[in-house]
Amino acid sequence: MVEITISSQLEIKLQELVYILWLNDYFGFLESAESYVNRIYDFISKISSKPKYKCKIQIFGKFYSKFKMNTNTTFNIVFDYSGNKYIINTIFTNNESGYKIYIKS
Repeated sequence: MVEITISSQLEIKLQELVYILWLNDYFGFLESAESYVNRIYDFISKISSKPKYKCKIQIFGKFYSKFKMNTNTTFNIVFDYSGNKYIINTIFTNNESGYKIYIKS
């Protein structure tokens, strides 16, 4: 059985993302922004079966998986794992400046 733990910092970041998307009019309804972020959670719940890549700089984690949300946005989920235990540490998007310091393109 796979055990997946999401860091408290990432939980906060994802909760904030819902409101950022809604307040900046990416979505007209709060429920739509919540649904968008729930797709990230769904991906994370299946992280053990996704391709894994080594991070260039391993401050936030040793590995990452890519989740292509749409044609403009890819989320890079950064994590550590040992056996069947995964700790999801943070997330970067291709729209964030500086993410390439940690993630291979």
